[in-house]
Amino acid sequence: MKSIIVLSALCLTPRLVLAAEATSNAQAATTSVAPASPTRDAAGSPQVLVGKEGVVRHHGWYVAPSIGATRVDGESAVTAGVRGAWLLDRTFGLGLAGTAFTNDTTETASPGTIDGGYGGLMLQYVLRPNDIVHASFDATIGGGAVCAGGTGREGNHCEQEHGFFMVESIANLEVNLARHVRLTLGGGYRFASAESRSPLSGGDLGGLVVRSSVMLGQF
Repeated sequence: MKSIIVLSALCLTPRLVLAAEATSNAQAATTSVAPASPTRDAAGSPQVLVGKEGVVRHHGWYVAPSIGATRVDGESAVTAGVRGAWLLDRTFGLGLAGTAFTNDTTETASPGTIDGGYGGLMLQYVLRPNDIVHASFDATIGGGAVCAGGTGREGNHCEQEHGFFMVESIANLEVNLARHVRLTLGGGYRFASAESRSPLSGGDLGGLVVRSSVMLGQF
C-alpha cells in the first residue's frame, strides 16, 4: 500500500511542477501587457474642439476680393472690397469684411461726389457646400465713414468724415469652380445709422447691394 502511495506521488509531481510554471508564465504575460500609465487611460483622452474626435471635424479658410454696386443718397455707387473667413465644417464662417464705395467717375471730385467705406465682423452660413452650385448667407456688423462733396471736401481730399453704424446682409449663389476657387454672385441690403452731425441720414447711407466675388482658399 505504501508503495502505491509513493508511486502515485512520484507520478503527480511533474504535473504539479508544470502547472505551477504555466501559472507563473501567465502572470508574467499579464504584467507585461498592462498599460504603462493606468491612471491616464482611466481618465480617457482629452476633449478637443478641432480634430477627428472634436466638435469641429473640418476647418478651412478663404479670402474673397469683390466688386459690385450699391445705392448711397439715392445715387448709384461702385464698390470694391475684400472679405475673409475661417470655415468650420464647411458650413459656418467667422471673419472680417471691408468695402469702399464712390460715385465719382471722374478724376476731379465734384460737389455731388460721395465716397467712403465700411467694414466689420462677418458671420456666414453655407447650405450644401459640397454641391457644385449652392447658396450661402452672410451678415457684416460694424461701422464706416463717408465724405460727401460740399461738406468738407477740398479737391480730392476729404477734410471731414462722418461716421455711421451699419449691418449688411447678403444672400449669395456660389459655384465650386475648382478645388480652391469659388465664384459668387450676391445681393442684399445695408442698414445704416448715421451720427447726429452727418449731412447724410441713416436712410441715405443704407441701400441695396449687389456684388460678385472670387473666393480663394482651403474649403
